[in-house]
Amino acid sequence: MKRKTVILVSLMLIFSSNIFSSSKSFVKVYYFHGPIRCHTCLQIENEIRMTLNQQFDKELKNKKIEFDCIDYVSDTSNNYEKQYNLENQALIIAKFENGKQVKWKNLDKIWKFTGNYDRMSRYISSEIKDYLK
Repeated sequence: MKRKTVILVSLMLIFSSNIFSSSKSFVKVYYFHGPIRCHTCLQIENEIRMTLNQQFDKELKNKKIEFDCIDYVSDTSNNYEKQYNLENQALIIAKFENGKQVKWKNLDKIWKFTGNYDRMSRYISSEIKDYLK
């Protein structure tokens, strides 16, 4: 009886730790901009926000996706420029597991889709969905 209990408790701990650790996985969406914001940069930020709110509302609420809009030039507390090879404004998605960044990607096609919200939204959504897997 004790052996069965020990095995059952061990299995419960293994499965619960797997469930717990998978809940620590999330995607961070960063929109990096400079201190001076042009109309296009503001439009892109707005379209990113709209896409996240429309396509990923549930994931935003349960913290599977987090969004930050950062002036990477003025924010000297982090080393974003070096970490993400930033030379200008950029949309970066990064996957975190157990508190550590495991991969990231620069969604550099946002500039190509500026002015075409549907294409930009599909592009952003598709890339984020790949990172949520």
